[in-house]
Amino acid sequence: ITDEHTDTAKRVQRAAWVVSNALKQWKLLLGNSSAKLSFVLQPMSHWTREHLTDEEADVFHAIDSCPNNFWRLFGNILSKEVHPAFAGAIRAVCDHEAIPFFDSNQMMQRSPILNESLFVDRVHFNDKGYDEAARLLAAQLDGLHARRGRAFYNHF
Repeated sequence: ITDEHTDTAKRVQRAAWVVSNALKQWKLLLGNSSAKLSFVLQPMSHWTREHLTDEEADVFHAIDSCPNNFWRLFGNILSKEVHPAFAGAIRAVCDHEAIPFFDSNQMMQRSPILNESLFVDRVHFNDKGYDEAARLLAAQLDGLHARRGRAFYNHF
């Protein structure tokens, strides 16, 4: 089974709608509570940078050798070309709903450790990657809350 005979544009549109709809539901559920909703787009190895490290390439090759290979089912919708449309559709809903939007792929592109091994597969970081993503996100949230006149978190 592969995704080569699926309509990638429709799959991406549907996925963006599902995420956006969930955000609208979360916003309604939060109502007048003091909780604040933000959205962070998950990092994908091919959306974050152009290349893999040797270690990542070896791991991905091993994963790709498995018969129930994730990449065969999702390779088209996770290709680098899909990122702008998917992120843009969700960002548009976030903007309309006044939900802060953060793209961890773009955040990681500004990281000083971008060229180190950060992924254990195409959609999950290793510990170093998660630590760096947390540091970068905390800085983004600090900036957001500073613009709103309050601090968020200063442990990073």
